[in-house]
Amino acid sequence: VQVWFRLDDKGGQNLGFDNMEARPILGTTDWKKYDLVLDVPKETVGVAFGAFVVGKGQLWIDDVSLVTVD
Repeated sequence: VQVWFRLDDKGGQNLGFDNMEARPILGTTDWKKYDLVLDVPKETVGVAFGAFVVGKGQLWIDDVSLVTVD
């Protein structure tokens, strides 16, 4: 399972991206909080996020939030 987060400018150019490729969620796990953090440039006009399962299995998501941090 990979959760992903992307930032785009008005031309559709990717300004930031994290897809947890280096830290995938493997196997059956209990509920756990996962954080994806990106610096957001001023040019950002689009924010997209999601998740996907590679292979067989299920993905359950709850309490998604976007938060500004220092």
